[in-house]
Amino acid sequence: MWQDNFLEYLFEQGKSQSTINQYGRALSHFTRWLEQSYGEAFDPAAVLPRDVADWKAYQQTVERAAPATINQRLTALSQFFRWAAANGQTRRNPTGPVKQLRLEPRAGPRPSIKSRPAGCCGRWHWPAINVTSLW
Repeated sequence: MWQDNFLEYLFEQGKSQSTINQYGRALSHFTRWLEQSYGEAFDPAAVLPRDVADWKAYQQTVERAAPATINQRLTALSQFFRWAAANGQTRRNPTGPVKQLRLEPRAGPRPSIKSRPAGCCGRWHWPAINVTSLW
């Protein structure tokens, strides 16, 4: 029931269906992990920052989930607990102390085969290729 109410709230806030689906999957993932780990039904008021940190570690070490996936799930969980606190289902957001993972920077922009040097005639120029280095 709480999950349906939260997802309805996201819909009312104009979130995309993709975002709503992703948040729903993240919440289901967390609650399933919590119930399997502790053998107790999910209660938003009983979740501690340690639980969120343990869930994050589980995703990193056991599931080997990508850092971006873990961060997306943490964001969804944080949004849920903000909503839950605003609606009296918990007194605090236990995700606050848990930091997101640092993502490795992507490689720079792909080099273009053709380029326009600054201040040139406005035409595209092919880069110089050393043909002897190809053999």
